Amino acid sequence: MLSHLDSLQQSIFEKLRTLPELTKIAVFKEEVFTKKQSKIFDQGMIVKISIPLPLSASKYSAGPAFGKVAIRIAIEVYRNASASALSPLYLGELISSKLHNWNAPLSSSYGKLSLDSQKPWELIDNNSEKISIFLNFNTQSVLEL
Repeated sequence: MLSHLDSLQQSIFEKLRTLPELTKIAVFKEEVFTKKQSKIFDQGMIVKISIPLPLSASKYSAGPAFGKVAIRIAIEVYRNASASALSPLYLGELISSKLHNWNAPLSSSYGKLSLDSQKPWELIDNNSEKISIFLNFNTQSVLEL
């Protein structure tokens, strides 16, 4: 049985993995119980949907207990990526435009996703193997009546 947060993560995963621009890029969701990762496609790039993290509790919601939830999506580009690999900035803009103001399915009990207004993107370049761009999204629960 899936929780509301699992359902939200799964919805985002389904949305991204069906984008035609991402067919040659490994798209997967971070899992709690496994350490497996999808194979890295020839492009040398990965898109990873993190486990949604609650930012605030909701004392009035009839559905999920959390009023606001953060979702982080990582674009990881390995240094030995194919010369034909897509630009990580292109991927960031693509995913941002596809998910910003996108309504999660009602079954997840969460609503419209939006880029974090204070820190929409972060760049991490702290090792010689890869560069990561993190896209930070927030959503709020939808009251169930």
